[in-house]
Formats: sequence, C-alpha cells, structure tokens
Amino acid sequence: MNKTKIFIAGNQVCMKRGLDAERLQRYFRANQCELAESPQDADILVALTCAFIGSYVKTAVAMVESLKRYPGRLIVLGCLPAMNPDELESVFTGPNLATRDFDTIDSLFPEFTVPWASIPDANVPDVPVMTSFDPESPCPIYIRNAVTSGKKPGPFLRIAWGCNNRCSYCSHPAALGPFKSKPLEICLQEYAALLAAGHKHVVFHANDPSDYGLDIGLTYPHLLQKLDEITEDPSVHWTLADVNPARLVRYVDDLLPFFQKGRVTHLSVPIQTGSPRLLHSMRRYPYIDRVAEAFQKIRAAAPNIHLITHLIAGFPGETMEDIDQTVEMVEQCSCNRAMIFPYSANPGTDAAKMEPQFTQKEINDHQSLLCERLKARGLAVDRFQ
Repeated sequence: MNKTKIFIAGNQVCMKRGLDAERLQRYFRANQCELAESPQDADILVALTCAFIGSYVKTAVAMVESLKRYPGRLIVLGCLPAMNPDELESVFTGPNLATRDFDTIDSLFPEFTVPWASIPDANVPDVPVMTSFDPESPCPIYIRNAVTSGKKPGPFLRIAWGCNNRCSYCSHPAALGPFKSKPLEICLQEYAALLAAGHKHVVFHANDPSDYGLDIGLTYPHLLQKLDEITEDPSVHWTLADVNPARLVRYVDDLLPFFQKGRVTHLSVPIQTGSPRLLHSMRRYPYIDRVAEAFQKIRAAAPNIHLITHLIAGFPGETMEDIDQTVEMVEQCSCNRAMIFPYSANPGTDAAKMEPQFTQKEINDHQSLLCERLKARGLAVDRFQ
C-alpha cells in the first residue's frame, strides 16, 4: 500500500512557524505519511503562511495560487487565514486553519490515528519552509532569519504561544490566540534534552516570551532561574529573544545575575520607536528613559552582551523629529544591531485608520533614512521589506 505523500511549503515564515513546520513533519510521519520532494508528487499540499506585513501577504497569496495548480489536496495553515481572510478567500476557499487553532488539526485528517497533541514541540525549525517558495516571485522580500546560509538555526526552546498585547498596528493576536505558557516541567524537560544532546547555546522563544508564567502563577525570571539551576556547564549560553520593554523594565534587577555570570550573551527587545508620542499611538511601552536605564544596567553587568532592538519605520504621522528620537534612543541603549521593519497598514488594526498614512514610497524613504543614520553610528542593520 502506497503511503500518502505530503508537501509543505512556506512563504518565508517566521522562526515560530518554522518550528510548527518541523512538528507537522513529525505528525505526518507518525501517521505513516511520506514527505514529497516536489508539489507535483504530493497527495496533500500544505501551505504554511506568514502575513506579518503587506509584502508577506502578497507572497503568501502567490504561494497559495501556485500550489492550486497541482492535483493534490491543498490545505492552508498559519497566520494568513486569520489576519487577511479576504485576501485568502480571493484565491482559495478550501480547508484552512489559523495558527491559534493548530490544536484542532486532527479534524482535517480524520483518518489519522496518532493525534497532534501526542507530537512533542520542535526545537529546531524546518529551514526549507522558511525560505522563499518562489525566489522569482514578483513580490521579492528580504531573506529572513539567516536561513539561506545552509546552517540550521537554533536550537530553540519555545516557552509559550499566543499574545495578549493589543498593539495598534498588529493583527497577530487574531491569528495567535490568547497567551498560553508552556508548563514549567515541559520547559525543563525540553531544555535538559537539548543540553544532553550537546547544545551549548539555546534561544528562548515565543511571540511574547517575557509574559511567561503570568497565566500559571509564575514569572519569566522564575523560569530562567529554574533553567539555570539545571545548567551545570558554565559554557552554555542563552539568547533572550523578543523581551517586551515593559517586562524588561520590571524584571531587569532579577535578570542581572544571568548577565553578570555570562549566561545570557544576546538580548533582543522590540522597542519599535524612540518617540514617546508614537509609542502611545502604537500602544507600546512609552517610557523610553526607563528602557534606556535598563539597557545601561545590562551593559554595565555584561560589557560584551549583544543588544538588539526592533524598529518600525513609517508609522502614521512619523516626523523627522521622531526619527531623531529613535536614533538617540538606540544610542542611549547602546544597541549593537537594529532590525528595521516598514510599517504595514494591516487590515482590522486601529493604526490602519490613523491619519496621515504614508505612501509605500514614503514609508520606504523613512526606513532608508533610519537605516542610513544607524549604520553611520556603527550599528549592524537588518532591513526587512
């Protein structure tokens, strides 16, 4: 009896969806399926989508349209079904599942005998799914997450799912669902397994990792303390990814011991802008002086720490003064690297209704200016398009 063949494609999805893709592979294999090398050979085609900004929506829709040409059964997963349902429905009305609903994926495969819940979370992402489905697409975008180097990123310890923030520009909560911490004992088991496998650097990952534990009576520093207690090797290092600025300010004194002992070598904090006025409009943490003070404490505790921030260029109403404040803030925080994203008027968000909205050219110009000014100050800059 021939096995069902599965082909999984992605439109340069994020690291978290890369982890989902790896878990999907295990799910299909556990249910006696084979992975097809090309869409032509597949009985089932899985489109794993990212809809983070407008350009990613375009590539996701182009990918779905491309996969429709093949005879296999097409299923669309990921963030596009929830964040841009109209765009998806314009090209595809078949079975789909948003990221928040992955726990119900068994309903799409009633013939399977091994349930999704029994498949452990992944710690290393599926790299092919994270690269562009069609590099010749008319909607080229920046290659994300350095996955084109051929080296597998990771390992990652995913500590939570979902997001409870309501940033005015972001439609991710609709796709991700409410925040949910991974149980502490599972985090400890997965981390111990990574150490036993010989890994020396672990990235702690989630959409909002520093909210860890708030739904189960714990805190982010409590999790890190428990993980540190079972780390006997002093050469094991951590990356703390995507720490919310408000949580950084709240927890910085609790986190300092991990920086002082050299456990944490990389920290990324998505500040988004140095303009308090725009931060209020974004519904982000507006107290830039407190964020800068937290960064300065960390730099004093760990002079060689690699500090990274995320910034948004071209948010509605952004002025040259706002850009000046952003450059000043990045300098005050002594960041090493900035990841700069163009603002995208995501459907259903409050920011999409704000005025004035910039044209795409104006947004690109703001992004270019911010990139140039930060590069001139010696920062490494990653520009996303």
